[in-house]
Amino acid sequence: MNRYDDTLKLIRQALLRHKMSAYIFLSSDPHASEYLADRFQARAFFSHFHGSAGTFVVTTTEALLWCDGRYHLEATKLCDDLGMTLMKDGLPQTPSILDYLIQHLPADARIGIDAQTTPTTLFSQWQKSLATQKNIHLIGEVDLYQEIIPTRPPLPAQPIYPLPEQYTGVSTKQKLQSLADILKKEQIASYLICPLDSLAYILNLRGSDVEFNPFFYGYLLVHADATADLFCATEALTPEAHEAINQAPITIHPYETIGAYLQNIDKNTIYSSAQHLNHHLYQQITAKHTLSLGHDWVQHLKMIKNETEIHWLKTQYRQDGVAYVRFLKRLEDGEFHSEYDVVLALTQEREKEHAYRGESFPSIVGTASNGAIVHYRPTLDHHAPLTDGLLVIDSGAHYWGATTDITRTPCIGKPSLMAKYDYTMVLRAHIALASTPFPEFSTGAQLDGITRALLWREGINFGHGTGHGVGAMLSVHEEPFRINKLNTIPIRAGMTISNEPGIYRQGIHGVRLENIYISRPSHKENLFDTFLEWEPLTLVPFHTHAIEKSLMNPEEIAWVNLYHKKVYDELSPHLDAEHQAFLAKLTAPI
Repeated sequence: MNRYDDTLKLIRQALLRHKMSAYIFLSSDPHASEYLADRFQARAFFSHFHGSAGTFVVTTTEALLWCDGRYHLEATKLCDDLGMTLMKDGLPQTPSILDYLIQHLPADARIGIDAQTTPTTLFSQWQKSLATQKNIHLIGEVDLYQEIIPTRPPLPAQPIYPLPEQYTGVSTKQKLQSLADILKKEQIASYLICPLDSLAYILNLRGSDVEFNPFFYGYLLVHADATADLFCATEALTPEAHEAINQAPITIHPYETIGAYLQNIDKNTIYSSAQHLNHHLYQQITAKHTLSLGHDWVQHLKMIKNETEIHWLKTQYRQDGVAYVRFLKRLEDGEFHSEYDVVLALTQEREKEHAYRGESFPSIVGTASNGAIVHYRPTLDHHAPLTDGLLVIDSGAHYWGATTDITRTPCIGKPSLMAKYDYTMVLRAHIALASTPFPEFSTGAQLDGITRALLWREGINFGHGTGHGVGAMLSVHEEPFRINKLNTIPIRAGMTISNEPGIYRQGIHGVRLENIYISRPSHKENLFDTFLEWEPLTLVPFHTHAIEKSLMNPEEIAWVNLYHKKVYDELSPHLDAEHQAFLAKLTAPI
């Protein structure tokens, strides 16, 4: 018996005690976060799967893991080793969690889920579908993680500190007034903000409760008179945070009192995000108040960067580029012997930049066949030696006023014909999106096809989205915008978005090339709509020795040369002579 088998046995014993046929462990917390504090890592603890997204379902006879295409290769080995069933989400033959449970459980069965960490829209949809199909009952009152592991980590309470207005351009008081104006227009008394990044944005505060994220756990209740109530670990507020909060009409309360507070205030209409309000809190609110659910207003405010934020994004991306050039010089000099050496070196070089505040996600570094595992992450205890061939390096950092995310795929040694073909095709797909002006209010779904079309013509596709929003010292995956086949959020000027196509050949290698761009008004004349274009924030050379120039057209070659000129012009003044010469070699015209 191992820990997985032991805990699986404990889960099934709990199912018997509660007369349940199954239990669902989501990847979530009370705020529907992507990255979770240890206290809420139930799915990872019980399944041993540590990807950023996935769902673990345990029945009386089966244990099943649902995860998307980013993790299919990684999860296959894990499930084979542990005896779990892998459900490859996104494939036509894979049933949804709901469909599987309806098909395999008897009528009148009981399914458990933790309502405290389940978004209320998801809970309500599943509850209705299960009841309609087979009169199956969804039970939210049982937290099996707490019941089985009562010593689980406590709620974190790391120091909360201010992000100065010099980086934000807008004060907390001004942001509260903007929300109050919306509340008055909509005739709503209060707005409960649940997402941690939205909370940090409105308050101009940051923390470190969640690894790789500058957030703290809390709720903010904003009222139509522009006052607000903040619920957080009060002991975590630094003197500087208290001073910043005192400049706005905000009252501070302990985090755990949010439910009681909502039940004790006068009956009124409260608005909140349908995707982020957990079902437990939903029940507490609706027991007394009228609740209006919709999208998170703050997400739509913060995704459009103001000129102050754009200034600091450009400044800090330049710092990130300088650090990355130093890293590339060490890579070329043969200093690293393993994937984990690369991870450490990336952090070492970024730490030298004065505005550095930490990594924005665990670095993905995959040599040879590991590069085909989209979210492969080497660790001190699990990594491979570097070999000749392609090396996928996906990394990022937080700086004061900025969050970065970049992927490059250098080639160690002489690239094979297949490596050059794959690298060049991915670069061409990247350029297709980066170089195409588009009408304002186009959607991510429309732009997704622009990126993939060239690969599709060769019978190639990749199993992840083309791009995602990026925050300003906030989320590296900023909601709500994505470039994928489903996203319908309109693009406006001032949005920061990744462009990251890839090719992944199982058992051979992977290629991914990612820059962050900001949407800006196009300078090209047109007779029709207002057009936007992409301005690069990322300033790091591509690896020209892996390019097969004969596959590229003149416009694509010109794009690479123009981009490399910008990289050299922006970074070289901040490098010493040795690294200037190295950068000049990397950015020489092809």
